[in-house]
Amino acid sequence: VTNVLRYEKQRGSEHGERNSRLYNESAFLLSCKTIMNLLRNPPHPFEDLIISHFKTRASHILKSCNEYLSKNVRVGSLPPFEESSTFIQHGSIIFPSQDGRSCDHATPCVESGSSAGFKLMLSKLLPKLERALCEAVKET
Repeated sequence: VTNVLRYEKQRGSEHGERNSRLYNESAFLLSCKTIMNLLRNPPHPFEDLIISHFKTRASHILKSCNEYLSKNVRVGSLPPFEESSTFIQHGSIIFPSQDGRSCDHATPCVESGSSAGFKLMLSKLLPKLERALCEAVKET
């Protein structure tokens, strides 16, 4: 948010940090909704590209969602994914990690996590997102 000119004066302030966190949370929730919409109705001629992309990224998307819900992690602060050969299971579907990458969260990312409102909205959205990603994986 502090990259937006009207928020420049808030950079580094408590108010600016709060606005930045809320903006990031809102953007993440909207991104999840966009993923579901794209999977339900992929635009022609990009159907195969969209399904392929989200099939390879499903494990990371769902893992991020679960990290934001279960840990005191601020949206956008997850550490980079590290190399390994892991697979992530969600329900009855096993998603391969893209390029054998998984996320190592041994080190705390930030001291202030996501808001309660964000966690509530994400907890309602996550089952729908999981279902949409599982259906996309099953189709291919």
